[in-house]
Amino acid sequence: MYKNKNKMRLSPPELKVPMIVDRLYIGCRRVVMMSENNYNLIVNCEDENLVNGKCIRVNLTNIIYYNAKVMEEIERTEVLETIHRYLSKKEEDNYVLVCCNECILWSCLIVAFYLIRYYKMKPIEAMQYIRKRHRNAFNCNIIFIGILNYFYESEISLLGH
Repeated sequence: MYKNKNKMRLSPPELKVPMIVDRLYIGCRRVVMMSENNYNLIVNCEDENLVNGKCIRVNLTNIIYYNAKVMEEIERTEVLETIHRYLSKKEEDNYVLVCCNECILWSCLIVAFYLIRYYKMKPIEAMQYIRKRHRNAFNCNIIFIGILNYFYESEISLLGH
């Protein structure tokens, strides 16, 4: 436990939420409802707002089959850059939670995009990396491998490779 803003709170490692990389967690709606004060940034991948203030809402639920629209939403919200900015801060208690309803689809996709962009992973590597830490990730992986490949190809073309 540690103090923050004059009140005690559990640190995220005590919540048993899958940590994907240092201080980056994947969780479901239930985790947010129980522990929203434990995170400096919450990325919400569902239709409705779960929390106020420190939350970025990335609505992928109705556009997942349209690769270009997903990329537009990722760029519009600047979610990957924002996650990276939070995780680049030096504070040890600076935690980021990426969440969706069941913690198996949309949140995993955002984290995979993050791993592809900032850890230079290939799509299948990112999926496997997340699955090692969260066994239910990418429950419907046929849908997601296509969009991860699309994102990867977009990243490569931006880098000029």
